[in-house]
Amino acid sequence: QERKSQSQKLSEQLKETAFSEDQKEAVRSSFNKQQDEYLRESRKNVTINDFEFLKVIGTGAFGIVRLCRMKETGSIFAMKQMSKKEMMYKNQVHHVRAEKEALSLAKDDWVIGLHYTFQDDSFLYMVMDYLPGGDLMTHLMRKDTFNEAETRFYIAELVE
Repeated sequence: QERKSQSQKLSEQLKETAFSEDQKEAVRSSFNKQQDEYLRESRKNVTINDFEFLKVIGTGAFGIVRLCRMKETGSIFAMKQMSKKEMMYKNQVHHVRAEKEALSLAKDDWVIGLHYTFQDDSFLYMVMDYLPGGDLMTHLMRKDTFNEAETRFYIAELVE
């Protein structure tokens, strides 16, 4: 149902473009391929045992983020491990669902790639791209404020 709704939205948006019919069909085809890939990946039965933990790279309100390696492929990821108990206690379940949904649907250089999600009795896990150097918020918290040159740099990157 969600996929059908997204496909209808895309069709409506394409109607408002000056794209040729061939270009519109190419966009639809690309969209469908991305959706198929997402569904294939989401159906994989991944567990905590599929990963080797390398080190802790961050902590949060109800979990930790670890650098890890997928045993089967050797790929490096960041794995967010969130306590279900803490999440419910802090009334953050809807925020975590929204984060998962946003990361699952977003296909943009500025949004971290979400590869796998899974759970066990105590934790929820999100396996994402590992980006050395951290995110923008980390740098902002470290510095408190950016100077003018830094601000120009980040704004230029965002509008690029």
